[in-house]
Amino acid sequence: MLSGFGDDNEAWLLQTNISALCAEYGVAVALIGGENKWYLDQSPIDGWHTFIEDELPDFLYGNFSALDQNRLPVIGGVSMGGYGALYNGLKSPEKYSAIMALSPATKPDGIVDETAHGTLKELFSKAKGRLPYTYISVGDKDFIYEVSKQLDGWLTQNGTGVNYTFVGGYAHTWDLWRTEIVKFLQELKNKKII
Repeated sequence: MLSGFGDDNEAWLLQTNISALCAEYGVAVALIGGENKWYLDQSPIDGWHTFIEDELPDFLYGNFSALDQNRLPVIGGVSMGGYGALYNGLKSPEKYSAIMALSPATKPDGIVDETAHGTLKELFSKAKGRLPYTYISVGDKDFIYEVSKQLDGWLTQNGTGVNYTFVGGYAHTWDLWRTEIVKFLQELKNKKII
């Protein structure tokens, strides 16, 4: 689970009941802070994509023998972390069983030229037909609501099979994300992903 801009890995512990949910659904979770770097490889010392792609799986599977290496992991996040989950999940769709993006930013702030990384639309296009189960939600009072509607329209028009869930009455807050993580985990259980 990837945290949003301004949060660290403890945000999931402080803002949700993620520990109880892990016990209830029989899953393990790695909580990643991202240091406001958008989970991208921006420089040799800011290699967040490489960390998530290569180093984190090696560490987890190398140190926790109870993890089932035959089951693909799930990647998820909120806000900036939602962008990071989409970016990393779409870059390597064969490595994940599901992607969860709650109120995802659709473009990383401060990165004017996305050509080095690829836009979400480009990544969705490249991964089309190979996408893991993808759950995206945003509140209808969120400041990113309009841009989310535009991306949702593009996803529908381009036949990606992915659509946003728009939740009434919520802004860009943990109030929404706490409820959506439960819905996502239940969907994973219903689809026998977990």
